[in-house]
Amino acid sequence: VTGVEEKVTADYKLEVAALYDVKVTGAQKISVIGTSDLRVTDAHTAIATNVYAVAQGEAASMVLKASTASLWGAAEFAAGAGKGGESVIVGDSGGKLGLGATTELKLVCGSASIVMKADGTISITGTTKVEISGGSGGVKLDAAGATVNGPGVKIAADGINEITGAMVKIN
Repeated sequence: VTGVEEKVTADYKLEVAALYDVKVTGAQKISVIGTSDLRVTDAHTAIATNVYAVAQGEAASMVLKASTASLWGAAEFAAGAGKGGESVIVGDSGGKLGLGATTELKLVCGSASIVMKADGTISITGTTKVEISGGSGGVKLDAAGATVNGPGVKIAADGINEITGAMVKIN
């Protein structure tokens, strides 16, 4: 059949008691003005060879392309890996960005990393150097050693305050 258009102006129900197979050689477009409801009692598979995209208006969308999954949301994005897996929630509210994990949060870039654990442990690693600065003060850890500097440096201990080294220079 070529060039046929079918218009149904009343309720239409189709029930197939065996395999229902439709093959479209060109493009396919389905427009629903109203609500669309798909219910599958066993399994549902959707495969797109190049790009698979789903959008909810302009507010949120998901695009799967090659080995990349991109998710956009107007306010918050959440993803989880199930029981015992890693999960992430990223939200943007008034210029703020939140990133959280229940047991461990790990940021890695090359040979540098920041690891935060639920027990309160924070580990910062840089194979070349690690620098922390605030105001006019700073801490630098590198191959040459550790440097603490600022307009004032205070070292205090409630117990023993020990300074050791092959040579200790004071002033």
